[in-house]
Amino acid sequence: MNYTLGLCHVEERYTVNNLKASIEKVLDDWALDKAFAIVTDNGSNIVAAANICDRILNSVHCFGHTSQLIVNTALSSVSAVADMLKLVRDVSRYFRRSGPS
Repeated sequence: MNYTLGLCHVEERYTVNNLKASIEKVLDDWALDKAFAIVTDNGSNIVAAANICDRILNSVHCFGHTSQLIVNTALSSVSAVADMLKLVRDVSRYFRRSGPS
């Protein structure tokens, strides 16, 4: 069985030590000595925090986030697609800033 024990908003800068403290707080809130795994994005700071936390046995990169990075890289490498995405973003920004009609 898999469980999500918590999500926490980090008010401080996302330093390795602050993130490690947040991880440990979630574990403390659940009165856990250790957790089998933590799922993270690919950010070097959260990966490092999970790796130095001796209460986390494994760190797993989120498949969805990794897939999104791959797709974004592939799309931006094709200039026609990149140009079209820029145009769509520009049009979207224009209408978002124009206010209600």
